[in-house]
Amino acid sequence: LIYPGQRLVIPSLHQGLLPAPIVSVEFSPPSVGQGHTLRVRVRSRESVTLSGTLDGRPLTFAGADGVYWAVAGFAPWSVPGPHVWTILANAADGRSVEVQGQVSVVASDFPIQYINLPPDRGGLLDPTLVEAEWQRVKAIFEQIFPSPLWEGSFNLPVKGELTSLFGTQRSYNGGPISSYHLGTDYAAGEGEPVWAANSGRVVLAESLRVRGNTIIIDHGLGVYSAYFHLSRIDVQAGQMVAKGDPIGAVGSTGLATGPHLHWEMRIAGVGVDPTEWTERSIPD
Repeated sequence: LIYPGQRLVIPSLHQGLLPAPIVSVEFSPPSVGQGHTLRVRVRSRESVTLSGTLDGRPLTFAGADGVYWAVAGFAPWSVPGPHVWTILANAADGRSVEVQGQVSVVASDFPIQYINLPPDRGGLLDPTLVEAEWQRVKAIFEQIFPSPLWEGSFNLPVKGELTSLFGTQRSYNGGPISSYHLGTDYAAGEGEPVWAANSGRVVLAESLRVRGNTIIIDHGLGVYSAYFHLSRIDVQAGQMVAKGDPIGAVGSTGLATGPHLHWEMRIAGVGVDPTEWTERSIPD
């Protein structure tokens, strides 16, 4: 017997029935790689309000009329294997039902990169400085605007050569591997234009010590894009931008060895491969 408010654990969506009004819970891709984006789609027999978590991080749903979707990210260091999700559906008449299940994370292959910093930049590796700046931007990345502000696939924000992949494990100045590269780097000439990868709201546009001149755009639903090491910032916090709008210029400010754009994307604070968002439209 299934009753309203009951919690059901669904180890596999192919086993048994989901409780009304939920019809299906689907994942794309069915198994997600470390460092990649997962789309969650929920169908219901009636309009509901959905909330949820995946690995304890919030799932923020968009959609209407019985079809809803959310996105989640998995860091490069996510443990391969099953990861628990929970979804709560609330109907207009007060009925609620909660379901749980698991989605599988599979291992990805991340290369190692050895970087030698010039003497005047080595101080930017100071752990206290790095952590303080991370806490500043982390607080921004974890704010969730409840509606999507982007449309379709994302554009590459600069014309340049891809020089460092997402997830690369990095060693600085001959030291041990100390971090993952949570973006993609594009070499381009100093002053070359940088464009908004998609529409959204600028939430940070200022100079930081490690990241240099930095722009962060909120695309809604916990999705952010960030642009580091700029030589120039041409937007301000609070400004709405459209896909392809010029926002700044390539530079080498902050922890950089030469002119390039570091471009990254975050979902609820988790760094994911941004190039994936240029290859498919989410939701698809």
